Amino acid sequence: MRADRAGWTVYDVATGRPVILGDVALIGISFEDADSLVNLLNVQDRESARGASRSSPAPHPVSVR
Repeated sequence: MRADRAGWTVYDVATGRPVILGDVALIGISFEDADSLVNLLNVQDRESARGASRSSPAPHPVSVR
């Protein structure tokens, strides 16, 4: 998050662009709201990454005859 002219903007570090949640760009919001949203989005990102690593298919055992 970074300060902007009207308050704070929450940025997506992957794109460098403001986050859009629903149809709302997270720009010009209060520090408290921006801080809470950054924390929430980071938790969701970590959980998503954890879930993706768990759902990766395990290698299939090779049977030799």
